[in-house]
Amino acid sequence: MKLELKHVSGYCQFGLKGKFFSRVDIVTEIDYQYNLISSLNYGSYHISDFKPILKSLSYLTKEELKSQGFWHHIDYLTNEKQNPLEAPFNMVQYLLSKHYDIYGLIEKGLAIDKDTIKLKK
Repeated sequence: MKLELKHVSGYCQFGLKGKFFSRVDIVTEIDYQYNLISSLNYGSYHISDFKPILKSLSYLTKEELKSQGFWHHIDYLTNEKQNPLEAPFNMVQYLLSKHYDIYGLIEKGLAIDKDTIKLKK
């Protein structure tokens, strides 16, 4: 499996951080040729040169979901009974906004676990 635009496009509206080669940057949009556009004006990069920085779903708790008003379908995510993409749309949007890895990219080596990388501020 390889990283595809469908795996990162949902995160872009929420300021997706990732590594382009050795540089950490934020993706703000995708251009007409399906390249990722850098927020720091470094130009555009092909998806094959990018690794998103995401949070593992293992850090997601029932308490976090309940605090956001999600009282139903919590077991989709916190007990790994179902695919996160089967959860209600507003819950998936919340997970994207918090940069949770809903596609399992970290396990596949296609993304970097946010809790294992040190970022310069």
